[in-house]
Amino acid sequence: MDKFKKIIKESYKHDLKGFHVPTNKDWLRVIQNNGFDEYIGPNDAADKLYVYLSDVEKTNPMFNAVMDFSKPHNSDLCKNVQLISDNVEKSLSHSICVNISCLKPYYHIHVLTLKRNKSDFSKWMGLPERNILLENGEFKTLIKQISAYLQESLHLEKFPEELLNKVVDGYFTENHPQGEFSYYNAFFMDDFYTR
Repeated sequence: MDKFKKIIKESYKHDLKGFHVPTNKDWLRVIQNNGFDEYIGPNDAADKLYVYLSDVEKTNPMFNAVMDFSKPHNSDLCKNVQLISDNVEKSLSHSICVNISCLKPYYHIHVLTLKRNKSDFSKWMGLPERNILLENGEFKTLIKQISAYLQESLHLEKFPEELLNKVVDGYFTENHPQGEFSYYNAFFMDDFYTR
């Protein structure tokens, strides 16, 4: 059994309705901070990431906001912090979306593109979509810098890209029937559309 399937087996139990629900949340780890031990969990990691991305936003004119879309008391299993670039002229928003798992100290980064209404920028034109072209193109260097920060400063591990959409056999939740529950669902959230 691979280590990720083992984590899911240890972290999910059946509820009274028969669905698989996470029971093992909010990891804790020790990191070095100015020569001292510091205990951090997913909330602390998200707070530190927010500060880091705020500094990135201040020095990069392409971006105009940092938002923490982590939802308290939700079914999602991650902290969701985004560095946002709004382009009113093109009626588009791009977000570098960082998910930090609450199950174990893993992260995933992807870019979302959101089409906006030309006459009212606050209105969406559909759901945000993952934009792999920007991940591998215009935002690639910045994503590498953010990854380096997450790995070196917060000691988080990058979640394997090849597992994200892979189905976890034998598991299902209230939102995902058997055969549709992916590793991304198990470690992070219901879908990529997180804004």
